[in-house]
Amino acid sequence: MTGEISLTGKVLPIGGVKEKTMSAAWEGVKTLIFPKGNQKDVDRLPDYIKEGIKFHFAETYEDVYKVVFE
Repeated sequence: MTGEISLTGKVLPIGGVKEKTMSAAWEGVKTLIFPKGNQKDVDRLPDYIKEGIKFHFAETYEDVYKVVFE
């Protein structure tokens, strides 16, 4: 998971999507949670970078909670 959650529970966009995805893949991470505002950035990544990783996109804290705890 990466990003920032506002005091009202909104998940805010982040920078460095490519670098964070590559680092996660290098470390063997299979699931990533990114802000919904960064989905277009993930969509633009080459397939070889996204290979083997399941992406979830969150708009609110509740979205994050569902992925992490359910």
